[in-house]
Amino acid sequence: ATPAAFCANNPDREKEEDLAADFLSCEVNFLFGGGRNKFHNRSDSRNLLTEMDDKGYQVCNTLEETLATENNKVFAVLDEDQLPLARDRGDLFQKATGKALEILSKNKNGFFAMIEGSRIDDCGHWNDLPKLIAEIGDFDRTVGQVLHWAEKDGKTLVVILSDHETGGLSITGGDISDGEVAGNFANKEHSGILVSVYSYGPQSRQFTGIMDNTDIFIKIKSILNL
Repeated sequence: ATPAAFCANNPDREKEEDLAADFLSCEVNFLFGGGRNKFHNRSDSRNLLTEMDDKGYQVCNTLEETLATENNKVFAVLDEDQLPLARDRGDLFQKATGKALEILSKNKNGFFAMIEGSRIDDCGHWNDLPKLIAEIGDFDRTVGQVLHWAEKDGKTLVVILSDHETGGLSITGGDISDGEVAGNFANKEHSGILVSVYSYGPQSRQFTGIMDNTDIFIKIKSILNL
């Protein structure tokens, strides 16, 4: 839902075919993820992949195609449904993020990128701690990659946060030397637990203290002079 909100405008997140159609007019340069079936296997028989191609996008079917493209407008939906979990997708998330930075940083006026580790939420709903750890680990490595890039660039603000906590997870034990952790979930839904916000780079000091989640939008909008 979060990345879709940057391309689509609809009151119902379940209207996936309508949401997919909105991508044709969003003008985002780099789009990467899953859900391919909503773009070509549709009830209205439209093939949005062909329509995206007609609008000048390089439509990519694989990670290899995505990494090889020189086009500055990329539309890569690699799976019919969601992308695989971390243990199956390898370093796909990091490679796709690196390609996004490569393409977007060509813009002399700067860029805005929204990168989501969406399967973290799934694993919280499932109360599956091993899969959750793998997802967070993959996200952490991707964040490290972005911070390394931003450090060299020197002009990029990075904000890392979650929209909510899922599962009411608490750490109940573990052993660092053995690489073990024990946890307990309180439920299988979103919780009201406060989430951390991390920031790095120019104007990062604006993201301190306790904030309402909508304050993040207001601060970023102000920084971008929108």
